[in-house]
Amino acid sequence: MQARIEDFIQAARSAGIRVSVPEVMEAYEALRLVGYHDRPTLKAALGATMAKTVTEKERFSHCFDQFFQHKAFMDETSQSLSDDQNNQSSADDQSSDEIGQEAADSGLVEMLLEGDAVGLSAKLQQAAQETGVSNMTFFTQKGVFLQRIIRKMGLDELDKRLSMAEYGPDADPEMAQKLKEARSFLFDQVRNHMGQQMALYGHSATEAMQEDILRYKPISEYDERDQERMEHMVRKMAQRLRQIHSRRRKIAARGQLDIRRTLRGNMSNAGYLIDLHWRRKHVERPQMVVICDVSRSVADYTALLLLFVYHLTSVMSKIHSFVFCSDVADVTDLFRTQAPEEAAEQARRAAPIGPTDYGQTLKTLEQRYLHVFTPKTTVVILGDARNNGLDPQLETFDLLSRRCRQIIWFNPETRANWDMGDSIVSQYEPLCLMVRECMNLQQLENGIEALLNAATAT
Repeated sequence: MQARIEDFIQAARSAGIRVSVPEVMEAYEALRLVGYHDRPTLKAALGATMAKTVTEKERFSHCFDQFFQHKAFMDETSQSLSDDQNNQSSADDQSSDEIGQEAADSGLVEMLLEGDAVGLSAKLQQAAQETGVSNMTFFTQKGVFLQRIIRKMGLDELDKRLSMAEYGPDADPEMAQKLKEARSFLFDQVRNHMGQQMALYGHSATEAMQEDILRYKPISEYDERDQERMEHMVRKMAQRLRQIHSRRRKIAARGQLDIRRTLRGNMSNAGYLIDLHWRRKHVERPQMVVICDVSRSVADYTALLLLFVYHLTSVMSKIHSFVFCSDVADVTDLFRTQAPEEAAEQARRAAPIGPTDYGQTLKTLEQRYLHVFTPKTTVVILGDARNNGLDPQLETFDLLSRRCRQIIWFNPETRANWDMGDSIVSQYEPLCLMVRECMNLQQLENGIEALLNAATAT
């Protein structure tokens, strides 16, 4: 049973439940106290030690029910293969360990012909553990593990008996037909079991592979099927960055341990570190201004950029958000009060429609919103710097760069296209702390980390 619990812990981790080593030890201690015989008690004990959040509790409940169900060989088809079911009730009263041992000692052919569903299920579970089915991560491995499990259960014996019944000196056509049906039934049941195991162990690996592919896929190539996964990945990214940012603020509030003062101050305590001294370092809470291009030239990127702005608002406490096309609009309140999709759609409509004009946008920011550009402000610009041949207002951009702390520019175009056509990114670049290519989610994540490092640096 311990091997089954170990497999379940692996399945729980694959389902997205974070199970640490101390929690595994607590789970085993709880099982030592409550035992394995009562299913609801077992589920409650494991759930209390492994699942921590509401989401994890839901995932745990689904994973537990899926893992400990025994559908293999339990349907009505198995009954049609049996001539005698008298041993069924007595097998149900035995423990799983006893059944497993009997399954190892019993022949596969006899179990199939007798319709021993419990014995076949135990034999399947034992074969699956011995072949390491819990290590299966990708659907392409299902065929390999299927063959390994069936051979472990005794396929060679079944094929030998089938060959003798068909072509042997004592050929028995009726028995051969039964063995063919039993063989087909065996493959169907093990194949179904493999699908269940794939859902248990392969989900997280498959999700990770798909997310990794999407992470490096150019945003302009996303289709409708990618949108939901992309939004999920951006939310996860924002949550991780929120945790990092929160940790930085906690460390900044507490300070770092001053080893020299601590050792000197505790010399009178026989070297025991009773009084700790902290080296306190004041870190300014960052202020941010985000300016996002929502024109047609970046239409393929707009949804991601606005979603990024929305989640950035949840990470940073002091942030002003603007969108622009021919001119600029303040959408700070939208991102603080609306749901992500609704806020993004309203922000897109809020920008004045017309040819993209970075110069006019900069002039409006100077005239109406100059007060938000302070020496503590980090400015983030999301756009391709395509200005339709209009005045770039470099003097205004220089004024804003001198008033604020720093300017960081994320360009959704590949660097090879910068300064081609009506792009003027090189004219703005000398006044920015950094200008980064941002064509995919990985580049966006790297840019966000660089942004937080720059915003919180002293």
